[in-house]
Amino acid sequence: MNRLPIAFRILLPAALVLLGGMAGCGTVVTVDALAKPGASSVSYKLHNANPELEENSLRYREGANYIRTALSGRGLFEAPPGVTPDVIVSVEFDVSPPKTHREPVLEPITKVVPGPRHSTSVPTGTDTNGNPTYEVVTWQESDKEVITGYREGFITTTVYEKHLQLVARESSSVAHGRAPAEIWMVDVTSEGKSHDLRKQLPLLVAATIDFIGEDSKGQKKIRLNDTDADVLFVKKGMPPTAALSN
Repeated sequence: MNRLPIAFRILLPAALVLLGGMAGCGTVVTVDALAKPGASSVSYKLHNANPELEENSLRYREGANYIRTALSGRGLFEAPPGVTPDVIVSVEFDVSPPKTHREPVLEPITKVVPGPRHSTSVPTGTDTNGNPTYEVVTWQESDKEVITGYREGFITTTVYEKHLQLVARESSSVAHGRAPAEIWMVDVTSEGKSHDLRKQLPLLVAATIDFIGEDSKGQKKIRLNDTDADVLFVKKGMPPTAALSN
C-alpha cells in the first residue's frame, strides 16, 4: 500500500491549520470577560497591578494611555484628583518567558533525476565532392530535483504569550472597610514568535473595547490588524493633559 495517502490523512488537518494561520492577516487574540449582572460604572482610577513594572516607567505610562483611550470608548472617564471614582481598574500587562512548541509537518522526500540527453547533426562544411558534411553534437539538460513522496516530521518553534488583564473593583467597598467587589474583568492573550510587547499592546488593548463591562460567556478568538478602527483609536491615545492627570 502507498504510504503517501496515509501520511496525508494523519497530518493534513494539522497542515491545514498551519497554512490557514499563515494565509490569514493580522493577529489572533483570545479574550475572556466577566461582568457582574446589572453593575455599571462611569468614573474610574487606574491601579498598576504589576509590582515588577514601575508606575512612572515609560512602558506603563504608554500602556496606561492606551487603556484610558479604550475605556473612553465605552463612555468611562478618569476621576479627577480628590474625587472618589466608581471603580478602581487594576492594570497588568506582560510577556511570558519563551515556550517551545513541536508541530507536525509533511517533509518532502526528493531525489535528483539526471536531465535528458539530446543530440543533433550540425553542418560543418562540404567534402571534396561538394557534399555537405555533418557533426553529431550531444548535450544534456540540467539535473532536476523531484519529489518522490513525503514523510512525517516536526518543526520546533519558540513563542511568547503577551497578556493584558483589566479588573474593575468597587471603590466604595474599600471606603467602608469591605473587600472590594469585582465589577468586571477582561483578560486578553496573544501568542506568537515575537516577544515585542510594546508592538502588540495596542492590539491587546483594542481587543478589550467590545468586552469592557460585558460577559463574553467563555473565551472568544478575534483577529485584529494594525489598520483596524479600534487599533487606530487606541494608538491615537488620550490628550496629554487627560492621560497624565492622575
